[in-house]
Parts: sequence; structure tokens; C-alpha cells
Amino acid sequence: MLAERDQLQARLTELQGRPSGVASAPPALGDAPRTDHPSDQHSENSGDLEQLIASTGIDVEDLLSRLGAVPPGQGGPYVALEEAAPPDAQRAEELQKIVATLPLAAPLDGFEIESPFGGRADPFTRRQAFHPGLDLVAPYRSPVYSTAPGTVTFTGTKSAYGKFVEIDHGHGIVTRYGHLHRITVTRGQKVPAHFQVGELGSTGRSTGPHLHYEVAVNGQVQDPEKFLQAGKNVVQTIGRN
Repeated sequence: MLAERDQLQARLTELQGRPSGVASAPPALGDAPRTDHPSDQHSENSGDLEQLIASTGIDVEDLLSRLGAVPPGQGGPYVALEEAAPPDAQRAEELQKIVATLPLAAPLDGFEIESPFGGRADPFTRRQAFHPGLDLVAPYRSPVYSTAPGTVTFTGTKSAYGKFVEIDHGHGIVTRYGHLHRITVTRGQKVPAHFQVGELGSTGRSTGPHLHYEVAVNGQVQDPEKFLQAGKNVVQTIGRN
């Protein structure tokens, strides 16, 4: 009986040491015993996600600090959890939340990049100028889609952009869609990823049908092509996690 008690106590200690919801099967006959620790896996997951987010040019630590802020309108008594999630597991979870809100999808089902982000010869004056987004060419009136979940903050005509939509994705990230032929969303509307926001057109300061697409982080425009490239890798990265 004493021997059985000791075995049960050892088993209980082992189970209490595992993260909540994680179970492990005994190794099959002939298999070498596993030596990796759950925290090692969490660290690897966090590293993959951090690399993915950083590839877009976003400051990962700044986003994590924003995500960790106390939300308004919450309260109640403090009840401590007996077992908190390991720091690496919590960080990986927060990074996954960030990735889910990043504009990594394409705004068109098919397109060619006619003019990249950065310096270029202005199409009207031919003088050197800064281009704050991508000009994406596709058939006239092609559906234009949101590239991440968010809230529509502007719809209407805006100077050189012509018919224009702006979406706030949280964490200081916004996307902008210009030169639209028609707008199909309203201000204040919450939209999921890949939701039609308009039709490709040539309104505003435009030489022909195309979509002007921008991504801004904390008010600073970023290269949307980096986000599109990261989007090609995100499914594979999350799948490994």
C-alpha cells in the first residue's frame, strides 16, 4: 500500500506540473524518450510568430505592450489562478492574436503591381515623388476586399484618392483603399477579412483603372508588399504551431 501511495503521489505531481489542457501519451515501444519541454515548444512558436510580424516592419514589442493594456469597463473581485500560463505560452498566444488582426490578405483576388511603395516618377508631372502605397492593376470594377477584420472609419471622396475607404484594424493599424468606382460599406461598419468594401475604379488623381492600397501603423505608412509577402507564409507558420 505504501508503494502504491508513493506511485500515485508521483503521478499527481507530474500532472500538476503540466500546462492546463496538455496531455501526453506514453512513448510507443521502441521509441526514444522525449526530452523536449513544453516551454521549448512555446519558445519556438513565439520565435516563428515574432519573425513573421517583424517581417512586415512592425515593432513587435510595441504591439505586445498595447495588447497587454487593461481594457476599459472591466472589474469584479480578484481571484488568483492556482496555475498561470507559462510566460512563453502567454507570449505565443498574444502573438497569435496580433497575427489574426494584421492585414496579411490581398485586397484583390488577382492583380499585378503597377507601381510599388516608395520613390517613383509621378505619373502626371514625371517629377520624383514618394508613393505611400501600392498601385494594383486588375479588371475594371473587380471586387476590392478588406485585408483583415476591422471597423470602417471613412467612406467617401477624399482629394486625390477619389472614392476612398479606410479601415481600422486595432493596434494602431489601418488600411486604405483608393480610386474606387463604387463603395459597398458604410462608416462604422465592422467587417471580417476578405469582405467586399468596393469596386476597383479610376476616380480621383488616376491615369486608369487600378486600386491604390495603403497600410499605416501608428500614423506612418508602411510597404504593403511586406504584408502581402508575410501573408503567404502565415498559414504555414500557424500550422506548425
